[in-house]
Amino acid sequence: MKLKHLDSALKKRRESAQKLMSSLQEKWSAIMPLDSCICQGQGPSADQKPGTILLPFSCHSGQGEHTWNQFVIRVTGKGKRDALREKLGTEGIQTEVYYPRAMHEQECFARKDLNYPVAKILSVESLALPMAGINSALLIGL
Repeated sequence: MKLKHLDSALKKRRESAQKLMSSLQEKWSAIMPLDSCICQGQGPSADQKPGTILLPFSCHSGQGEHTWNQFVIRVTGKGKRDALREKLGTEGIQTEVYYPRAMHEQECFARKDLNYPVAKILSVESLALPMAGINSALLIGL
């Protein structure tokens, strides 16, 4: 039954994601990465001042469109992600940190001897915002 509504549901999600990105740019001075190197922890993001919010980088090859199952931002600088998460929590906005430790540092993979600096950066800077019910709170300028 839900399958016949999939296209319209995905369209709404894409519109919500665009509104959310615009709001974050306007209210919080979030920036859109120019390329995937920034969202992957390399390139000019190292030059961003701590606390800069980097918006999700979405690239696709024309084979489809982003479904916005998750809306993950980066908050640069040690501890800045957690401070923002706490602020949002006090406003009743639930966020999620899906990978608080880099994958290779998790016990199930047991590869703590390896060094993946980009993965480590992303594990302390990534923050997932909810796609449902967040736009109104962010649009009022939290």
